[in-house]
Amino acid sequence: MLTLKRTQVDLNACTLRLEPGTTKNDDGRLVYLTPELVDLLRAQEERIQILEMRTGRAVPYLFPNLSGRHRGQRINDFRKAWALACREATLDLEGFDGPARDRRRAELDATAAKWRSRGS
Repeated sequence: MLTLKRTQVDLNACTLRLEPGTTKNDDGRLVYLTPELVDLLRAQEERIQILEMRTGRAVPYLFPNLSGRHRGQRINDFRKAWALACREATLDLEGFDGPARDRRRAELDATAAKWRSRGS
């Protein structure tokens, strides 16, 4: 998903084109988008257009960095954000009680600390 370009999405036709060589079996595909996904991608397109106006340059990627020093460049990795979000939401703690919950929280804390220390 992170390598998708805006030219691959046709919101009017509600489709996403996967180019040959970019899929597991190297075949190209046409993916039909649900109305909910089309709405989300329209909102993303609006964010990108605002970014282009602010930076004065074209942004080819569907999921660029919207802020920070890499603004406008393709997002390369979301693992840090995912680990931190899981830690903050404590999603992985559901179903754990007592000592098992404490161990799991410590694991999530360690993962979040690892990603914070990498500075990426």
